[in-house]
Amino acid sequence: MVFIYGIVVMLILSYLISSLAQESLVLNVANILILKKNLWTVLSVTFYEDSLIKVVVDILVLYFTSKDIIGLDSLSMSSSFSYYVFSCPIISSLLVFVFLFLQYAITRDESILLKPIYGFGGLYMALMMFHRLKLKNEIVIKPFPYVTYNNLPVIYLGFQMILYLSVFDFIACDMPSTLVSFFISWYYLRHVFLEAQETDTDFVFIKM
Repeated sequence: MVFIYGIVVMLILSYLISSLAQESLVLNVANILILKKNLWTVLSVTFYEDSLIKVVVDILVLYFTSKDIIGLDSLSMSSSFSYYVFSCPIISSLLVFVFLFLQYAITRDESILLKPIYGFGGLYMALMMFHRLKLKNEIVIKPFPYVTYNNLPVIYLGFQMILYLSVFDFIACDMPSTLVSFFISWYYLRHVFLEAQETDTDFVFIKM
């Protein structure tokens, strides 16, 4: 579980430096398009969090979704798994930026430029999709038999969307990244990861 411990350490560190580094690490489209600064936030946004509540929630999500993962310790040392779990959220952040830019270009809604986006959601979705591939219909938490690894990504994404549209949106600032990572992770696992291993699978998107 070294990989999971590493993420927990990243969460705690990102919170501790939040007051010092928010402007330099959070994705704010206006900073890039108008002020021409902090271009690197398109990447750093994936590994930043400034809410203690969200840090606690993130750690709980990691615990309940990673405690039973098959072969995680060995896979964490695999170059293909490491490439997948970090490239998917980064690609997702890039696509979120492109989408926000296009949305602003079409709607001219300035609030799109100012809304901050940050959080580990894209990374968690990549992990959940991998769990779904390996554990399929196994139960995540025994008291809730209907919550399986197969439907966990959809449940997590739906819960984030509800928070994002409510007064608790401050703990769902990574919802756009989570949403994009949902599709990117599935595509990578289905058409790159599995094909590289020459594995026959029913990991079909429509069955989610």
